Amino acid sequence: MFSTLHTWISVGSNAYVEYTFVPWLNKSVYRKTVDLNVICVQQVSHAAHDPHVASEAGQRLL
Repeated sequence: MFSTLHTWISVGSNAYVEYTFVPWLNKSVYRKTVDLNVICVQQVSHAAHDPHVASEAGQRLL
């Protein structure tokens, strides 16, 4: 039996929903729903893999 939790996200047109799979219960547990209007969605580029660029982008979001 595995003891690691796995989180997965289902993205819809207006919101995303988070679930966590709990292996010892053999089921996914609902965590939360987030309206896409209240978050900042960014396109990921190759620059995001550069730690200096990613940290600068993260600071701009704060």
